[in-house]
Amino acid sequence: MDLPAVPLPALVGEAYIEARYTGRWSAAWELLYAPGRSFVGSFPGFVDDATYWDTHLHLPSDFDGAVGDVRAISGWDDPAATMTVTVTSDERDRADWKLTGELVVLFRDGRWRVCDGGLGLD
Repeated sequence: MDLPAVPLPALVGEAYIEARYTGRWSAAWELLYAPGRSFVGSFPGFVDDATYWDTHLHLPSDFDGAVGDVRAISGWDDPAATMTVTVTSDERDRADWKLTGELVVLFRDGRWRVCDGGLGLD
């Protein structure tokens, strides 16, 4: 299956990760696909849920996100891709801190959206 070229799935993944892990909730919400929105119920629910996990995971205040290994997913009704996402920090006390996992994006209604069920933690 060919992936629609514009906008690139990796750019959407990068934009989502940057918005999500820097607390730019409106931007992250805008990139989230409808089932993800339904899962948390509302924008305030999304913010509450994300804030809870950010606190629970003791996230550093400075992040670097990287997206790689973008692959098409076959067998879905709409074009879809998965990518490996890694979020790291170069804060002095957090040099070994890292989140990594897979992020899925889906192309529907002319744009890529993120299907975020939370990054799998390694």
